[in-house]
Amino acid sequence: MAVLAAGSSQRFGTQDKLAASFRGRPLGEHVCKAIPADAFSSRWVITAKAGHPCEPVWLSAGFDMAINASAREGMGTSVALAARLALEAECKALLIALADMPLVPVAHF
Repeated sequence: MAVLAAGSSQRFGTQDKLAASFRGRPLGEHVCKAIPADAFSSRWVITAKAGHPCEPVWLSAGFDMAINASAREGMGTSVALAARLALEAECKALLIALADMPLVPVAHF
């Protein structure tokens, strides 16, 4: 399971979109809180750099951080990193979610 959180949020302006408040919590926290902890043996948040404001919640939800040093080159680099991590972990499948989609229901995962 990989949550993509390495985007530059260019259309959002100068603020970090994932750190913006949505329903009383940072937007980037919602997806990781919705994903059942025991549903996936390996779980990563793909981010552009360490120290994101949502990182403590991501870690407490059982996700490992994976830094995408090539994030500026586009989302495909985050997908490729997630695929490499899944192969290294010998996962049988990979589910990718986007960190900026807070209304995805738990049943979807």
